Amino acid sequence: MARLTIRAGDPPGAVRYTAQAALDGLAVLSPQVGPLRPRPDGREALQTLQGPEDPFLVFARTLTVSWRLDAQGRATRALSAFLERPDGEVEWRFVAVGARAGRLLGAAVEAVGAGGDPMRPLAQVAQRVEGGRGDDTLEGGLRDDVIAGGRGDDRLHGSAGADRLDGGAGEDRLDYAQLGAALGLGPRQAGLRLDVEAGLVRLPGRFRDAFEDIEGFALTDAADRARDGRGASFVALGGGADRAAMGGGDDRVHGDGGPDRIAGQGGSDLVFGGDGDDRLNGGDGADALWGEGGDDLLRGGAGGDTLDGGAGRDRLFGAAGDDTLRGQDGDDELAGQAGDDRLEGGEGDDLLRGGGGDDDLDGGGGLDRLAGGPGADLFRFGAQGGEALDFEPGLDRAALAGADPADLAFVDVADGVRVEAPEDGPAVLFHGLSAAQLDDPANFLLA
Repeated sequence: MARLTIRAGDPPGAVRYTAQAALDGLAVLSPQVGPLRPRPDGREALQTLQGPEDPFLVFARTLTVSWRLDAQGRATRALSAFLERPDGEVEWRFVAVGARAGRLLGAAVEAVGAGGDPMRPLAQVAQRVEGGRGDDTLEGGLRDDVIAGGRGDDRLHGSAGADRLDGGAGEDRLDYAQLGAALGLGPRQAGLRLDVEAGLVRLPGRFRDAFEDIEGFALTDAADRARDGRGASFVALGGGADRAAMGGGDDRVHGDGGPDRIAGQGGSDLVFGGDGDDRLNGGDGADALWGEGGDDLLRGGAGGDTLDGGAGRDRLFGAAGDDTLRGQDGDDELAGQAGDDRLEGGEGDDLLRGGGGDDDLDGGGGLDRLAGGPGADLFRFGAQGGEALDFEPGLDRAALAGADPADLAFVDVADGVRVEAPEDGPAVLFHGLSAAQLDDPANFLLA
């Protein structure tokens, strides 16, 4: 079987198909032109898609066939041909209109065996695909392909077989989502194994690809595993239960569906959990973690992090640094830990713990419980009120939604003092305190 090279680029570049071994036969097919059959004398014939007014046949030892594509991807003019059996290098040249031209031509070319063997789709022929200039979309077939993006921001589609993929210059992405769907990979199945630092991606028992100069990756809907010791990568995980451990650079990871586990490690990382019960860890650096759907666990690590739980009952932990934690919907647990943190419970009955530092705790909607920890903290309660677990008079401050400090009422109860706003306003239980300790207006702010 011949090796077929495909090179695709934008104008004024060319799309070139190169066969690097003796050919059993080649055919170019379209509804207007019937399939090619090998000649009984051993010579091979090549026929155009929509070339000159009359389709032409070519017999060649070293064959070059060229034609131009219009904006709709149709061949409009054949330029050259040579006679003899094509048993050496065969090159087809095209002037392409747009990056889609290479894809259109690839769908039109097939290889045939000697003696009238069944047609083989292009996907089953080993290929070399080169993008050249421009932002190209390139894909191989089911054999061992070489795909080179060249200049521009390219998307390279991984395929079955032992492929070699080179993004070249630009911000390039290696995409296996299409292949995963074609193979029927689902969330309950083992998926890809991606090692960015080693430049390898494999599907155990199926294929193993090597790559270089790739900045982004899109994986499958199966349970994929990704590891990046290099850092500064973009990874889009699919719908399975995925695992990703990134490197020390500024990474961006999208979890999509499924219960994902993503570790950003060092650097300023941007991580999206997607749907599912995710576990996200930013590691060192100023990270942004978004749990999105599901009951998520988010850990910021050292650095000034932003954590957003999204929908569901989430747990957010800031660690060292001045962090911002937002619970959003659901009954959430937020812990700022060290640093001057801002905690926002959002909707639901939330538990907020500031930890060390001067923290700003905002319960939001729901019946919330707030604990400032060491430091001069601000306790903010919404319309439903809640509980202040460790308020320290003279150091901390509190604000009740819509209430003037001068209008508050203080009632001693068994567990502490109940502070009530007038006219059905919020009520807050301050644990371990008495009305005498708390009724100084300086302890409160106008919300």
